[in-house]
Amino acid sequence: MPTLILKWDSAHLDAIVSRGLEPALLKAVMYAGRDALRTLTSASKKGARARKKLKARRVSEALAPHGPHSPRALEEMVWRLEISGAPVPLEDYPHSGGAHGRPLVVQVNVGKKVMVKGLFEAVMKSGHKGIFLRKGAERFPIKEAFSTNVANVVGDLHEDLFNAAQNAFDVTFERVMKAEVDKALSSHHG
Repeated sequence: MPTLILKWDSAHLDAIVSRGLEPALLKAVMYAGRDALRTLTSASKKGARARKKLKARRVSEALAPHGPHSPRALEEMVWRLEISGAPVPLEDYPHSGGAHGRPLVVQVNVGKKVMVKGLFEAVMKSGHKGIFLRKGAERFPIKEAFSTNVANVVGDLHEDLFNAAQNAFDVTFERVMKAEVDKALSSHHG
C-alpha cells in the first residue's frame, strides 16, 4: 500500500524548548499536523475525482489517514496517508448499454466514455455484480474488468498535494504557536 508521509524537522526549535515552551510547541505542531493531514486527504479526494469518474465513497475507502493521538515528544509526530493500491472494478464507474447486443459504454475518465468490445455486465451465482470481459469467441473463461487504482491517480498529483499540506501546516502552526506562546507568557507574568 503506497503511503504519503508528512514529516518535519524540529532541530531548529531547541531555543523554544530551552525556554520551557515545549507544551506550547507540542500543541501547535499537533494542530498543524492534523490540519495538514486533513488538507492532504481532502485534496487527494478532490484530485482523484477531478480525473476519474469515481464515487466519493470509493475514493474515501482507498484513503486511510493516520496521525499521532497523544504524543509526548516531537519525535513521535508523524502523519501519513495510506492509499490503497487495489484496482477499481469497472462496475464502480458510470456505465450504460450492454443490453440486447448493444456495447457496454464505461466512463472511467472525466469527460470521456469508452466502449470496449467484449465487455458485459452480469450478476454471478454468488450475488457479485460486475463488468466482465470475455476472452475470445468462447463463452468461457470470463474475467472481471478493472481500471487503475486510486494510488496511481493520487501519485500523479503528489507535488500539488504536498504543497497544499505544507501550506496548511505552516499557517496553522504559526497561528497556534503564537496563541500558545502568548498564553504561556501571560500566565508566567500574571
